[in-house]
Amino acid sequence: MKPGIFFWILVLLPWLSRCAFLRAIDLKPYPAGERQLFIQNIRNETFQADANLELTEWVRRELHRRGNFLIAGERNQARLILSGTLEVYRREGRMLDDYRNPVRYELILAARMHLRRVDDSGQSEIGQELLAASVEYSELEGYIETEHTARQRALQLLSARIAHFAEQSFVNFHGSPRPRLQ
Repeated sequence: MKPGIFFWILVLLPWLSRCAFLRAIDLKPYPAGERQLFIQNIRNETFQADANLELTEWVRRELHRRGNFLIAGERNQARLILSGTLEVYRREGRMLDDYRNPVRYELILAARMHLRRVDDSGQSEIGQELLAASVEYSELEGYIETEHTARQRALQLLSARIAHFAEQSFVNFHGSPRPRLQ
């Protein structure tokens, strides 16, 4: 390895470690009672059957995997409610063969999500955002993939963005956590 490359790695590594985009959000310093989250079934405004239910399940898995929120089974046990609507499910042909038939497709999903806080005075919205994800796949060339597996990849990507939205909205509403007194 050249000395110049080694120098740049040493210079850039500390800078990249401070980059907020690369850091995961940790909500564990916040009180557990504030992190109780109920995931409402995501509504569907597309003609794709059950895509909203699959997205709801992917969001539940992603939030459970990250461990920042405590998932509540009942709505009345939660301080936060995550809800949304799947607004776009579109499959578009991207690459055409000689007869103008699609060979490669792009699968586009978009969901409008809301994070609400529940307290004694009712509900107040603490975050709303339109989130999108897209993947490309082909059933005929290169890495052959069915629409179902591409759909699962897109749902997984969208659920990760939804989880990040929920965490970021929570932090924006509550601010930085107070240090615990021991």
